Amino acid sequence: MKNTIAPERGRQFIDRVRTEITDARTQEKFLQLVKTVFIYKSPELTRREMEMMLGLSELKQTKVYQEALQEGEASILLRLLARKLGPISPEIEAQIQDLSSDQLETLADACLDFSSTADLTTWLQEHTS
Repeated sequence: MKNTIAPERGRQFIDRVRTEITDARTQEKFLQLVKTVFIYKSPELTRREMEMMLGLSELKQTKVYQEALQEGEASILLRLLARKLGPISPEIEAQIQDLSSDQLETLADACLDFSSTADLTTWLQEHTS
């Protein structure tokens, strides 16, 4: 496949993924696959150049992308909290999954100072309404 053909085929595949796959996580996995293939085939390109070439720069602005990113952030944070504090109750998990990206980032910083689930509960009470 020539370099001039590859970006066009990549864009076509991305368009199909966006149209045919409605699950945000599955869609993100397919898009990541396309990016990975292009990274291996064009190691001289930067991430930004790759996204522009494939028409992915506007994808990050979509609600689907933002929701998938937020779900991933919450999932990672829940794993870190469980490892640090022990099992997290389903109620607290639900609260964390409902946090905004900014709140998740703030919680990620704060969790470094937590020593018990009581600290987490207090933080959630103070930062959510």
